[in-house]
Amino acid sequence: MTVGWEAARATAYAAATPLPPVELPLSESAGHTLAAPLRAGTPVPGFDCSAMDGYAVGSPAGPWRLAGRVLAGQRPTARVRPGEAVEVATGAPVPPGTVAVLPTEDAERTADKVAADGPVRPGRHVRRTGEDVPAGADLLPAGSPVTPTVLGLAAAVGLDVLRV
Repeated sequence: MTVGWEAARATAYAAATPLPPVELPLSESAGHTLAAPLRAGTPVPGFDCSAMDGYAVGSPAGPWRLAGRVLAGQRPTARVRPGEAVEVATGAPVPPGTVAVLPTEDAERTADKVAADGPVRPGRHVRRTGEDVPAGADLLPAGSPVTPTVLGLAAAVGLDVLRV
């Protein structure tokens, strides 16, 4: 019996069943299909951080007394208090108590003080934990193809394996 191409194709398609879901490391997941939603394992950013090089200030109005320095990759060692400032680099964690970050270009620094032309707006230039992506957020639905971009996203939100 001869079967036409369209009928053969429909028969083959109807006979196929999906493989059972498995968990694979990211390095083996490319080309597969997500069997579950891609859900953020960690928040992005993972900590309150500075969006600018400048000074994390502990109150809206200065001048502020310099009380330390935090570079990217370091952790703050103390809380910034009202009337204090801590020098911070872009991407560095801000100390607890930070009201805002005063950008370097807007600051006037002397040996142990930092001043600005006026008060800083609370929250300015501070990226809060989870501001971009909260932990547990669904980022992609099940059924999405796993591409290099998806692998990068999964790694950025703290995932080591995917259910595919």
